[in-house]
Amino acid sequence: MRRHTQKSNITHDQQGLVSFMVVTVIMVITTLIVMSYARVVRREQVQTTDRQLNVQALYAAESAVNDAMNALNTNPSLVTGGPYNDCDDFTTAAGLTSNLGNNVAYSCLLVDASPTRLEYDGINTNESTVIPLEAEDGGSIDRVEISWDSDAPGDPNPLAGCYTVTNTLPVNWPATCRVGMLRFELLPFGSGMTREAMITGQAVGFLVPYRTGGSGAGGVGLFRQTPSASQNKGEVVGVQCDDPTAGTRRCTFVISGISSNLAYLRLKSIYRNTPVTVRIFRGAAPSPLETTGAQVEIDVTGRVAGVVKRIKVNRQVPAPTANREQIAPEFAIQSRNTLCKHFTFRTGPTVIAPQTSGDECDPRT
Repeated sequence: MRRHTQKSNITHDQQGLVSFMVVTVIMVITTLIVMSYARVVRREQVQTTDRQLNVQALYAAESAVNDAMNALNTNPSLVTGGPYNDCDDFTTAAGLTSNLGNNVAYSCLLVDASPTRLEYDGINTNESTVIPLEAEDGGSIDRVEISWDSDAPGDPNPLAGCYTVTNTLPVNWPATCRVGMLRFELLPFGSGMTREAMITGQAVGFLVPYRTGGSGAGGVGLFRQTPSASQNKGEVVGVQCDDPTAGTRRCTFVISGISSNLAYLRLKSIYRNTPVTVRIFRGAAPSPLETTGAQVEIDVTGRVAGVVKRIKVNRQVPAPTANREQIAPEFAIQSRNTLCKHFTFRTGPTVIAPQTSGDECDPRT
């Protein structure tokens, strides 16, 4: 029996398999790119939402600060009505509403009316700042510590161009010295003050920051006006500013031997605006005293949809309504309008020309 074998004419062409594999690889790569892009978009959306919530939480905290200051302005008795140690104490006492709507609120508002640190972000060169110094317990103040720093906090070396000599008033200020000078006046004040007592007790000085040298040990200047130390009325004092100590800024200066229950400190910057911290002490105790009547410390937490933002600021204690105007003028004579002096110089007696109604000096002429 014969078997017939028939040869198949089918041709095996495998070129389409390569195309299929190429398409598959391209689809996988495209899918990975799209998924990565989607993740990036999602991450950007989350970050944008987080930034928006953080900004809203910050605004909520700032709203709480404004609410607290408005309450203190409206009702000054709140300053002495504390302490407000719990988150809701001040909110309840001032009748504030912490819920700002749309899931925005400030969850904790702490107000300290007797802080141990008086913080001033900008003692400027145009107008002095008058600070009442009084211990919360009403006791004596023996030392006042003034510390100040650069108005350019991002500068890694603000003292690079400052002087290295002491006790001289600079003719000009180097542009690379970004820590300004301070002029201070300290007046211990008590009942029965006389003109002689004010002159004797007043301390006046110019504080010049230096990179090295300076007066006192450890970069701390010591200064006190006494009847026998008349040179301390306007003395130029060099203060070393290299190594800040705990609780102070870069430059630290101490006025000692005050022995008064109340004092007023006037500060004014020279050449540059200056951030300043002031603390008061009693005797040789290292811990600063709690103050009253100068500043309140507000510690608040804003909350938006689970995102919180906490800020702590110092604000000036609102003055009573009757004392809202400036009570400490910049100069011995200060007026709302221009003050004129007319002099005529000639042989014989000096005659002061009378000022007619409506006649005012023009400082430009």
